[in-house]
Amino acid sequence: MERQEIIPVSLGVIWGLAGAIWITMLLGTIRGGFPSYLPFFIHVLVSLPAYLWWLASHQIYESFQFPPIFFVSFLVIPSTLIGGAIGYGINKLVEELQS
Repeated sequence: MERQEIIPVSLGVIWGLAGAIWITMLLGTIRGGFPSYLPFFIHVLVSLPAYLWWLASHQIYESFQFPPIFFVSFLVIPSTLIGGAIGYGINKLVEELQS
């Protein structure tokens, strides 16, 4: 895998992790475990540097022949949903162990 291919995949993983953190903490916020601003703050803190790096990198545009929205759709959304499902499962497991 060349460097041009590794960059967008790693950004997709970073965004997916940011989404997983956000979904997990949002579930905690709904149950009253975290302050309400925390999930959004953590999500922005993790994903904003990756997003800015992605915008600044011309290698992605040169190595891919489709618009950025497809990159976001195919990498970020599924990895966020999978990460969110894992985070939800971890939350449920912790709840079961605590009770």
